[in-house]
Amino acid sequence: MADPFRNLILQALSEDENNVKALFRRGKAKSEHGQTEPPREDFLKVKKYSPEDEDILRELRLLAEEDKAVYQKQKELYKGLFGPRPEVKPKKANLKDRNGRPERGEWEH
Repeated sequence: MADPFRNLILQALSEDENNVKALFRRGKAKSEHGQTEPPREDFLKVKKYSPEDEDILRELRLLAEEDKAVYQKQKELYKGLFGPRPEVKPKKANLKDRNGRPERGEWEH
């Protein structure tokens, strides 16, 4: 946040923590600095008081799009990190009779 506005916003929020305009401006400033979670909290709080406000809905949509883009980048980045998944082959059962000898099939005697 720019220093002169930051002080005014903080002062407004110290007097009224639910000041819709101050919360919106703080959220907007934080989102412009690349943060996503703190502005989302501010915008959701404002949305409680102004659920139909198009500016709030737009900002929340922008944050959701940004989250989706980050997720896709991370997905691509980590996709081949550990190489392909190993193929799992079923193991042959190692059956033994009561004397500890390998069991034979019915026709293997």
